[in-house]
Amino acid sequence: AAILGHPEAQLQLGRLLEQGIGTSLDLEEAVHWFEEASRQGINDADFHLGVLTFLGVGIPQNFEGARDHLERAVNCGYSHAGVLLGIIQENGLAGPVSLENAFLRYRFAAEAGDPFGQYHLGRALYHGIGTTPDFGAARYWYEQAAEQNNSLGQYNLGRMLKNGQGGSGDNGKAIALFHEAAEQGHDYGQFQLGEIYRIGKGSTRDRVQGFFWMKRAALQGNPHAQCMLGEMYLEGDGCHPNAREAARWLRKAAVH
Repeated sequence: AAILGHPEAQLQLGRLLEQGIGTSLDLEEAVHWFEEASRQGINDADFHLGVLTFLGVGIPQNFEGARDHLERAVNCGYSHAGVLLGIIQENGLAGPVSLENAFLRYRFAAEAGDPFGQYHLGRALYHGIGTTPDFGAARYWYEQAAEQNNSLGQYNLGRMLKNGQGGSGDNGKAIALFHEAAEQGHDYGQFQLGEIYRIGKGSTRDRVQGFFWMKRAALQGNPHAQCMLGEMYLEGDGCHPNAREAARWLRKAAVH
């Protein structure tokens, strides 16, 4: 049906090839079928093309092309397209920087329930990107993202709770959020846990747990964790002293 030009068949075939479901993974062929469906007005295909073109997967990276596909998708209600358009506009990847428009894109995605849109809207409100800084509103949107198990929302909400920003502080809840983010692989969540357990601030001191989380963050390339891990190896903090490992991790952090 796709070969005969049926647009829905072209879209569905593209999805199967994109995910390797029922056939071999083939992103270049997936792009071909999404392009065919897009030519026939299928906005689902524009969303897929926008994401792949934004990432440069299966097709050369082209932010202007990604923007055009994503704008067609966002006009049909695709909330995550708004997130990517916001990133393009915030960073001037396909034309002049437009922080105000980026903020509006993030707000559209956040209000539609997209967890990444909620995180980016919280970030924009926290830092004053395209709007006036508002810690209370930033905390609210980080909470919305965290409730959807978004590790970026969890980490940033944890940081605000730890520091008492946008409302009262709650160290216990902050640590729980760092745990949730760390378990999902968020390197700064892992680094924060490593520091908390290493120092014993807000939690029982546990040097072994501190070393465990610090190493997980360091293995992901976090330079702060790499530096601290080197010092922990040097001092035997949560581990046996190992000068060679200390030098290796300190070198990684130094040249980062």
